[in-house]
Amino acid sequence: LPGMRQTASAIETPAVMSNVVLANMDARGGEAPSLTAPAHGAFVISVDIPAKADYASYICALYNASGEQLWQMPVSAQQAENTVFLRVPTDKASAGLNELRVLGIPSAGGARNKVGRYRFNLQILQ
Repeated sequence: LPGMRQTASAIETPAVMSNVVLANMDARGGEAPSLTAPAHGAFVISVDIPAKADYASYICALYNASGEQLWQMPVSAQQAENTVFLRVPTDKASAGLNELRVLGIPSAGGARNKVGRYRFNLQILQ
């Protein structure tokens, strides 16, 4: 119980967070942005999703360098109208190259469509 209280207190305490701004969708050959985040901490991914009327919502999914999906998160069409800020616990990411994939969910139903992908390098401090 004391550990849970400490964790809850840490979550509620204001803090400066590492941030990566993902603006170069599908950039190839260009250098991926980098950030450093503490182990057992969190960082923020800022991403502009190119909103389209064809999509009712979106899925943001993070993949490591091996192509393994680490997590996914729904984003509403309304949220995608502005910059989306994703708070990511460091233990839900991998050190090294990561890729955020954005998939659009069509309003008419059907398969998810690739909207874009963004790459970044993550260094985790021990």
